[in-house]
Amino acid sequence: PRGCMEGTRIGTLARLMTWASNPNSPSVYLVNGMAGIGKSAIAWSFCKALAAVPYCQLGGSFFCSRQSDIRNNVERILPTIAFQLACRFPPYRQAMVNALKETSHASFSSKTLQEQAKTLFMDIPPTTCEISKKVPVVVVIDALDECVPSTDTSFSIVSDFLRVILRSNFPFKVLLTSHEELTLDQSFRSNIGDYATLKVHDIELAIVKEDIERYLRRQLCAVIQDADEDITALAKKCGKLFIFAFTGVKYIRLPLGLSLMDRRQRLLALINVSPSEPSSKRSKDIDKLYQRILMDAYEGKKQSEINRLRMALDTVVCLRQPQSVAVTAALLGKQSADVRTYLGNFSSVLDIPDDDNSLVYIFHASFPDYLLDKSRSHDYHLDPTEHHAKLASKCLEKMNSLLHRDICKMETRKRLNSEVSEDVIRKHIPDDLGYACTFWVSHLDASKLASNGSASITEKLKIFVEYHLLNWLECLSLMKELHIAVACLRKTIVYLSRLFLDAQRMVSQSYHFLKDHALEVYSAALAWLPKKSRLRKQYSTEMVPRIVEGLDEDWNACELTLQCRVSVRSVVFSPDGSFIASASHDKIVRIWNLVTGGALKELKGHEDGVTSVVFSPDGSFIASASYDKTVRIWNVVMGAALKELKGHQDWVTSVVFSPDGSFIASASRDKTVRIWNIVTGEALKELKGHEDWVTSVVFSPDGSFIASASHDKTVRIWNVVRGEALKELKGHKDWVTSVVFSPDGSFIASASDDKTVRIWNVMTGEALKELKGHKYQVSSVVFSPNGSFIASASDYRTVRIWNVATGE
Repeated sequence: PRGCMEGTRIGTLARLMTWASNPNSPSVYLVNGMAGIGKSAIAWSFCKALAAVPYCQLGGSFFCSRQSDIRNNVERILPTIAFQLACRFPPYRQAMVNALKETSHASFSSKTLQEQAKTLFMDIPPTTCEISKKVPVVVVIDALDECVPSTDTSFSIVSDFLRVILRSNFPFKVLLTSHEELTLDQSFRSNIGDYATLKVHDIELAIVKEDIERYLRRQLCAVIQDADEDITALAKKCGKLFIFAFTGVKYIRLPLGLSLMDRRQRLLALINVSPSEPSSKRSKDIDKLYQRILMDAYEGKKQSEINRLRMALDTVVCLRQPQSVAVTAALLGKQSADVRTYLGNFSSVLDIPDDDNSLVYIFHASFPDYLLDKSRSHDYHLDPTEHHAKLASKCLEKMNSLLHRDICKMETRKRLNSEVSEDVIRKHIPDDLGYACTFWVSHLDASKLASNGSASITEKLKIFVEYHLLNWLECLSLMKELHIAVACLRKTIVYLSRLFLDAQRMVSQSYHFLKDHALEVYSAALAWLPKKSRLRKQYSTEMVPRIVEGLDEDWNACELTLQCRVSVRSVVFSPDGSFIASASHDKIVRIWNLVTGGALKELKGHEDGVTSVVFSPDGSFIASASYDKTVRIWNVVMGAALKELKGHQDWVTSVVFSPDGSFIASASRDKTVRIWNIVTGEALKELKGHEDWVTSVVFSPDGSFIASASHDKTVRIWNVVRGEALKELKGHKDWVTSVVFSPDGSFIASASDDKTVRIWNVMTGEALKELKGHKYQVSSVVFSPNGSFIASASDYRTVRIWNVATGE
């Protein structure tokens, strides 16, 4: 990021320095404001100011960015801050090295936030923590919202992050910037204390206007003469948006060959610009500027030239990671000089380095937001599905032309990937091919071609599958990206199902040796495929080892076995299918990697066995129930416990989120169901009526009702708002163990130890069908997504599928 120009933001920076140096000021300072108002520049200048004074110290900084895979990962923040502290403070450096030596060799970023903090900060001896010489140590984290999932609307990750870092043994103060208005919950305040807030957009207009005008004069007076009044008018047009001023200066000054007359005309154009249609209040000013820039870029050009310009610009916007001019050109099949010329028309909004091998960046996230929103950009709208389809096609074309066996000339399959130097890998797998191998599926998925198809892409896919699928896996292994293969292949099954399915199963089966031995993809990985595998038939050669005995005829139904080594009581998929969470008797909730079968995180905190686990609808949180009489809410990304819900007087047997994720319902052996507010942790309702354990609880699809099953042989339906029992469904002759709503909310199915499943009418409470056939107790029941079938599980290894309409 670029800092504030000297002489601007003086009052704001002084305010922050006063906070940083005052030992009695709040530990946290939140700086927020609308996009483009200059928060990152303030944060950068604040870091610079901290480094220049003796009365407080810069401990570390992290500038988040959604454009960068490195800087949009919240799990990298604590290790980065720790590294910077180690560089600045030798006593801490040695203590951290000693602490790390005692940890396991697992990837540090895979550890939960608490585990990272414990190793890096909390386990550091108190004497070492006196590194600050009794002056505050300030940590600056800019744009943390760009590391936070958009679904985390409560910003629980932010609260969680601050709790961890401020509970360490260091005298930290934290400055945090965000374009959202963060509101930290009451429990945070009670644990940490109050915090200070600066809303940049609330700074008096006159002060901001003075700073912007000073910036404009310094940038423009040297290139436009006698423009005092015009610069004042432009400053007024900028309002409080520094990004308007910054982008406007780029538009006026670039390209370098512009005449003085051209620059003056551009200045006047910005002053007089007006939108073609009204935009929202917060975006209308910047929309005017972007509209003017694009209008000028395309004005007077033939349609064929406009198409080339748009192809280059749209590619930069849609790329999954920023790329260089050289890589962008290679992907598009163009010369670097031509692509540089095309992109040069947008130098006001793109940071285009002089070196063709350095990355091209978009100056501000508000520009792609503008292009992708048709209500704002109108004729300049970028249709992402259309361009992602083009990029998917280009990636497939690149792979089909460059991939081949033993691409890095390893010669023998016994050679480890680690024995091949990074220089050799970069030479034989150039950046454009590496990008294509990594992101072709992402572009294909975003193109939404599965429903309508594309002859060109389908043909390239066929070539890829028939000749280069194993070459691709070899490349991923050498690039240390094999872990993405399973997820990629799952997404492509809709196109050429059998071959991609075979490849997915092969990677899952052979991952642990393929990640280190790339060339085994042509040998051992193929050798152990089932006899009927189409991938085996497609790629087998005389060089593939022959397995005499032990091969399966076809794939087993079980794709992956997760080894937990203790009794597992509950298991659930995340909403996007990326992870599995399990609840086990050893008091731990585990989150599992579905590629390797390894545990990504262990969520520790319960004091007794965990009985039930569930993901929130958006996948951001996990709720777990336990024999310790509590429900805990966990942040999935951080692995942190956000809330401990206390109130039940006995074991908690079941837990579920409401469809909108706002509430949790829990069932207990204390004969009650409780409804909790997920944000405050408050128990909103206690539903009483059951005469024995409550074993299962579920929300209706619209969130209006709750159904509960009990050992008292009944199912009850409750009104969520009033907390009243609406219906008592009687008929089972033994404990009711499980209950579920149909997808449309019209019916309930219940499972019982009386060996039956019953289907009930929600409105009347009438038992519509009794499904008989199990020889033992029925422990679980579920509807199919379309509501046409029911699956029931029974003791002694039996699952039955029933037709809802006929009961058969």
